[in-house]
Amino acid sequence: MNEEPTAEEKSEAKQRLERAINAHGGPVRLAKLRRQVQQQKGTLMTGRFGLVQADMELKLDLPDRLRFNVKALTPEGIYPISLGFDRGQTWMSENSVLRDLTPEVVQSLQGELRYRHLLTLLPLTEGDVKLRPIQGQPFEQRPTLGIRVLLKGSPPLDLFFDASSHLLVRTLGWFLEGGVWQLREVQFRDFEDLEGLRLPKHVIDIRDGSPWVDCQVTYALPNAIEEIEFKRPQP
Repeated sequence: MNEEPTAEEKSEAKQRLERAINAHGGPVRLAKLRRQVQQQKGTLMTGRFGLVQADMELKLDLPDRLRFNVKALTPEGIYPISLGFDRGQTWMSENSVLRDLTPEVVQSLQGELRYRHLLTLLPLTEGDVKLRPIQGQPFEQRPTLGIRVLLKGSPPLDLFFDASSHLLVRTLGWFLEGGVWQLREVQFRDFEDLEGLRLPKHVIDIRDGSPWVDCQVTYALPNAIEEIEFKRPQP
């Protein structure tokens, strides 16, 4: 169902989005999420070792900079991984070996940055973004209200908000991971207050029905992040 939303659908979706923006702290506070540092602790799916315990750090300078650092606890010991996306320049360091990323992984990172930007909700208020209301699905035995984000050149993304608190509790959509389409569900739980924002402390990322990430999250919202944090390390 990708046809143009009706005026009534646009109005209802806009109201749902506005309630969510206000529930999370309002547009001025949500703008702080442009730059954020997340400390994540939990489990991570890896290609080599499967599901492992990991300490993770995600640095975002939206919409076009990302760094993801991982210290994975594997049968071989601590296994460090870092990924960087700096305005189109990309790199990866795996167990201290620096290398370029494949085009498929670069495409995945571009999709991740776009997704992280949309999670701040403010880009959804821009005029060229098309939204329509969709039926909610119960989450933790509580009703939700949904909106579908119609993205040019990408599959739609569904966002579900708690019907009472209006907080974003779940997203569902198709994402490219290493050149393969995966159905990705992300759950947001246990919200806390930070600088007037309501942010989830527990995030679960599920791909094609299998756990990908399940972590506890703490946040910092710096005014700036040093550019060197996103640059390719010197060998």
